[in-house]
Amino acid sequence: MKVLTAGAGGVFPSGLVVGTVRDFAAKELEGIATVTPAVDLAEIQDVFVIIRQK
Repeated sequence: MKVLTAGAGGVFPSGLVVGTVRDFAAKELEGIATVTPAVDLAEIQDVFVIIRQK
């Protein structure tokens, strides 16, 4: 299963591939996914982390 950007907030367009889900553990109201990145992280120079404000 691919992990894609949603396009929410207008920062990145929807549909960009972020990675692939390798494992998923479902809990009561949440889940934990292990994702293999779509790119070689050793080659990345800049990273932006976007956290949704509550």
